Amino acid sequence: MAQLTLDFASSDDQIQLEKTSFRLAGDLEYIAVRGKTAGAYKCTGSFQWTPAVKAVCVLFLQALTRRHGNHPSRPTISGRRGSPASSLDYAIEKEPQWLCDMFGLDESGKTNLRRLFLRTNPRGKRPGPVSISLNGSLLPTTDIKVLVDSMPIHDPALFEVIIAALNDEFIQSVQARQLGFFDLPIVVAAKGKTGALAKRGIDTILHPDQTAASLFA
Repeated sequence: MAQLTLDFASSDDQIQLEKTSFRLAGDLEYIAVRGKTAGAYKCTGSFQWTPAVKAVCVLFLQALTRRHGNHPSRPTISGRRGSPASSLDYAIEKEPQWLCDMFGLDESGKTNLRRLFLRTNPRGKRPGPVSISLNGSLLPTTDIKVLVDSMPIHDPALFEVIIAALNDEFIQSVQARQLGFFDLPIVVAAKGKTGALAKRGIDTILHPDQTAASLFA
């Protein structure tokens, strides 16, 4: 069985991925850190905070929220062009270096991520959305760990909050790239109930004395 750790860092009202650790059964550990290069981290890969990386985070977090859910037959994420599912599908096809750094390569030289995800309508060959699900037989959700500022997170309500924040930021990233700007703050564009929930939820993660129930008050 594989094992994955997603290590997030928080700042103000933002939560962003800083480090990943992936191990395939009996294989070496692949570590990737955020940045154009690994910098001070030796013998590790690197990634930048792109829409596709955000989509990877959303998929794994969404899988965790469904661990106790009632929709086992539904895809983990699904969407048309411009969605997290579409961005992730495109990255799987192109196999950029960051994907190889995060998950390593198999014997044929293909990224191991292809084995972790199951896809329907890859590359959007036909009308309809691209759908992607986690291959639970290779990476059970029990073997996915999430940290925020080095603190383990287990509450599904908090996973939902992080997903909402990342989805908001994903939309901003896509729009910013179209306009030629990058890395806008999450809460600036977060509107309505989702944005408010994301902000309040992040505050709760940063201040654990609050209860998860307060997120939905």
